[in-house]
Amino acid sequence: MPHPTIHAVCLASSGRALSGTCSGPAAFVNNRKKTSPHESILSGIKSRFGALARYLAALDEKAAARLSAADHPHQAVKRLETLLPLPETGTLLHFEAGDGGFLEAFHAARPGWELSAIESGDAFMRLLKKAFLRSAYNADYRDADIVSRFDIIAVTKPLDEVEKPLNAVRWLSRRLADNGTLFLWQPALPLGTGLSLHGLPIRIANLTALCKAAGLSVDTITTEGDVVCLCARNTSQR
Repeated sequence: MPHPTIHAVCLASSGRALSGTCSGPAAFVNNRKKTSPHESILSGIKSRFGALARYLAALDEKAAARLSAADHPHQAVKRLETLLPLPETGTLLHFEAGDGGFLEAFHAARPGWELSAIESGDAFMRLLKKAFLRSAYNADYRDADIVSRFDIIAVTKPLDEVEKPLNAVRWLSRRLADNGTLFLWQPALPLGTGLSLHGLPIRIANLTALCKAAGLSVDTITTEGDVVCLCARNTSQR
């Protein structure tokens, strides 16, 4: 398939050439309109232009999504700073930390905090380059030997993509310090998958139910566009 830009130029040139041959009045035979042979050609060109426009729009959406994803770590940290009065020191665990973008942004904002990460995928190799990390675990959370408890546990991966999310939230709640906060920053889900079909109200209700079932107290729920942000505290004394 030609490059979209070149393809568009070629079609535009063809359209100009054909439009000159079809500018005359339509022919009628026996009081019935006779279709010009050029009309079907022009119809095909218009159809191809429509398909090309949809293709280019899809490319634009994907590019915008990539740019938006690159901003996610900074957006999540800003939201966390807005919702919680963060002291100069503390401990934080990032669940399914990816390449460490969120942790890097948080470290820049609060360099006095001790930061840890758990990442079960290949992105863990990029986490190892983050010299500021106190600890990093390359394992499924069910197999991770984490005995520490944290002031904040951050989750920026959609829980809808986590197997048995209630089990995951329960595991996280057990690793919160007394009055520690579970910070859920849940980006928009891909269209047509899981809870994305039901909209924000159902997603919010689902996240709230997960936290309460895990024994946490939900303090704050906010939305920004399709992003849901929830803070839940561990109020039990252990």
